[in-house]
Amino acid sequence: MNSNKNRRITRRGAVKQRTFYTHPRFELLEDRRMLAGVPNLLKDIASGPTGSFPSDFIEVGSLAYFTAEDGVTGLKLWKSNGTAAGTTSIKDLSSNSSGLSPIDLANVNGTLFFTADNGGSGFGLWKSDGTTNGTTLVKAVGPGSGSLYPRHLTNVNGTLFFAADDGVNGLELWKSDGTSTGTTLVKNINSGTNSSFPNNLTNVNGTLFFSANNGTNGSELWRSDGTSTGTTLVRDIHNGSSSSYPTNLTNVNGTLFFTADDGSNGVELWRSNGTFAGTTLVQNIHLGNISSYPASLTNVNGTLFFSSNDGTNGTELWRSDGTSTGTTLVKDISSNSGSSYPFSLTNVNGTLFFSARDANGAELWKSDGTPAGTVLVKDILTDSRSSYPVFLTNVNGTLYFQADNGINGQELWQSDGTSSGTVLVNDIRVGGRGSYPAYLTNVNGSLFFAAFGAQGDEPWILRPPLSNSTLAIAATSADKAEGNAGTTLYTFTVTRSGALTGTTTVNYTVTGIGARPATASDFVGNALPSGVVTFTAGQTSRVITVRVRGDATAEANETFRVTLSGASAGTTIATAAANGTIRNDDTSLAIAATSADKAEGNAGTTLYTFTVTRSGVLTGTTTVNYAVVGVGASPATASDFVGNAFPSGIVTFAAGQVTRVITILVRGDATVEPNEAFRVTLSNASLGASITTSLADGLIRNDD
Repeated sequence: MNSNKNRRITRRGAVKQRTFYTHPRFELLEDRRMLAGVPNLLKDIASGPTGSFPSDFIEVGSLAYFTAEDGVTGLKLWKSNGTAAGTTSIKDLSSNSSGLSPIDLANVNGTLFFTADNGGSGFGLWKSDGTTNGTTLVKAVGPGSGSLYPRHLTNVNGTLFFAADDGVNGLELWKSDGTSTGTTLVKNINSGTNSSFPNNLTNVNGTLFFSANNGTNGSELWRSDGTSTGTTLVRDIHNGSSSSYPTNLTNVNGTLFFTADDGSNGVELWRSNGTFAGTTLVQNIHLGNISSYPASLTNVNGTLFFSSNDGTNGTELWRSDGTSTGTTLVKDISSNSGSSYPFSLTNVNGTLFFSARDANGAELWKSDGTPAGTVLVKDILTDSRSSYPVFLTNVNGTLYFQADNGINGQELWQSDGTSSGTVLVNDIRVGGRGSYPAYLTNVNGSLFFAAFGAQGDEPWILRPPLSNSTLAIAATSADKAEGNAGTTLYTFTVTRSGALTGTTTVNYTVTGIGARPATASDFVGNALPSGVVTFTAGQTSRVITVRVRGDATAEANETFRVTLSGASAGTTIATAAANGTIRNDDTSLAIAATSADKAEGNAGTTLYTFTVTRSGVLTGTTTVNYAVVGVGASPATASDFVGNAFPSGIVTFAAGQVTRVITILVRGDATVEPNEAFRVTLSNASLGASITTSLADGLIRNDD
């Protein structure tokens, strides 16, 4: 046993410093398993044992961008396609090795933005398309004499928002379209040279929310649409000049959740729809004015999970649907008043993974939001000591993280949510010293990270093992009547065969085909459906449900095709397409005058006839009402018809019948009078029938 307890290891670069702790080592061998996917050194950027200290990995397009030191020119911007040859520095931004270079990397619709000091113009806003010529300074210095020093770079639907100080207006909210002229102050929130300190910038469905201090209301919740007039205080939560300090801003399906202190209830959970009235306390979890300090707010498929202390159970796992009654303790993991301190909350395809402490120490847990479904995944470091799982990251449905099993030190682990499937990926730094994997980032289905190896602290990559799966799609229930209203479900089954141990994804799209192709209006949402099918470990089939809009319009049968594409690595699509048919179940009715323009006769009855034609579906019974009214300059009156009343009635089609005749009985007379006109109108067709021609006219000609 190594008696070096809690040995502290510090990793330092030009900008970053990371501190780690190790544990005593015990010789346990049954916990390790060799995997098909093995991490590899991406590139030895800085020669020697120290390393390049890579950090801030981010996915832009299909590439990984990050910062690293080559040991000569200081901190530089790098990009990688996952190969050593394809891992290159982009541009020397600083004229000397002592200048601080790229930080705060942000992806804005495929363009990389970042803050850097090139050693001449100070800290400014930069952008890059991954090429030397395409890596340019956007804006460095405002009207004042100082650097902009952009920070909190945030993408809001293609516009970059950030906080910056131009030396005139203080630290305020800015935006950029990637050009110098398009990089402007949004609003001087705290007028004059004072700063409003915009922070916690968060995109909620195209609206920027953030905290700021206007000098009057304190630090409160704000919103912005990118214009000065559209940048407004949402609510002065802590009335007056005191601050509520909104933090932990989190988008949950279009609703903003955050924590704030209103001065009465302490720091508690709040929600906002961007309006004053819609910005409300969700629940005073710790009653009175004592704070429950909600933290680690995480969206899992529309449910908010977080840690909080209600004053009775300690700091534990909670969930919320945005209502007070729907905000509840999930489980008291560390029973009674002790705290489990949940942290590193991470959504992995609808399952919440997190680290928490109980009698086993701080270990890996998962939750489906119920007490019974909130369980310890694995006691990685046995007994009461902790493995401290951190940097939890979802890669294609598999959880990767750093943990210490007491033998290998802090190394890379993976989990499928089961104890047997929670394993050491590889002992990168052999000998129990730990490689301390950090900055774990999913880039195009591969895991990029920094780790200590024989070459020091360098970038590494793990390509998950190929699944070698085969996919096929077939129509399950996809040839049916559309219905007269509402939604009809057409289903297709995607079957997976071969390797089933990993996660497989495949895209699907719907297109109209054939002589009468379905169009966007045939589907719910008025758009051709598309989406992603995900197979988790062990799943062999998934169902695609296409929602068709029912209508009462008689039309030809329409066809569509569901096509699979873009399957995850190692997956073959054997059958890529299957067809569906939207069968017309509607009937159309039309009326026409057949023999309805004639002399009335001098006595008795004259028959005027109109034919109603049915088309479309003829298998059932169809009914439609008809009624006669006088029209024109000399309209017929009730006395012109047999019975001294305007005729009306019901036309009934039996199964298979195509036409029915309406006979109007006109009374003959010997009175000299003008020609008189009348109209037969159809209405109230039975369900599933539509009236395409609803009226036809008749003319009673005078023969006296």
